[in-house]
Amino acid sequence: MEDQPGRSASPPERADRLARADSSLVLAGLLIVVAVLTFAGTPLRGTPDPLVDLDREETLVSLFSSVLLGWCAWLAFTLARADRARGAGAPLAALVLAAVLVEMAFDEAMMLHERLGGVAGLPWAVWYSPVLIAGAVAGWRVARAHPPARRLFALAAGVWIVSGLMETVFWGSDPAREAALSVTIEEVCEMIGMIALAFGLLRSVLLVRPGAARRAPAAQRASA
Repeated sequence: MEDQPGRSASPPERADRLARADSSLVLAGLLIVVAVLTFAGTPLRGTPDPLVDLDREETLVSLFSSVLLGWCAWLAFTLARADRARGAGAPLAALVLAAVLVEMAFDEAMMLHERLGGVAGLPWAVWYSPVLIAGAVAGWRVARAHPPARRLFALAAGVWIVSGLMETVFWGSDPAREAALSVTIEEVCEMIGMIALAFGLLRSVLLVRPGAARRAPAAQRASA
């Protein structure tokens, strides 16, 4: 709601504006980090430093992704608690999503899914599919329960699908430049997807935090 002439913003409105401003700064900072890591680590520019190589594991890129997933897990857990406290939303789905994201954060840092490859003669994707299905179903339930953040959840899902397609279609591709391009797109989509999911969860948490529901009717009456 825009301020009316001669009316100063209330403390809750000022707090909301500060929260949005802080969120914008965090988003800008995260996107800058993604851009720097992509520029420094893409194989398209030759052989990058192993510390930031997008085509390697246990690098600064994987550490950044692991931290993002951990942040998403904390936000999902916070949302589950908020939904349960207000008796609405999808608290169980948010809790399942938080658990899946915790597993994914550890997986990103410790290369768990790579170690599953070849077990019983099956690729890692077969063993990992229950985790992915649980996360997808839980994410869908959370998105349905929080309409204002659906676009961010949809963006996260979309870019993660693109990332998965890049890995599946171009895995082991040749020539080298085509493989380097697919790796770059895959890793960037993964990071952008994590950021979109984090901000979708953050938006949902901010909208259901204590006092948000009480302020909305008052704001609507004031703007009438």
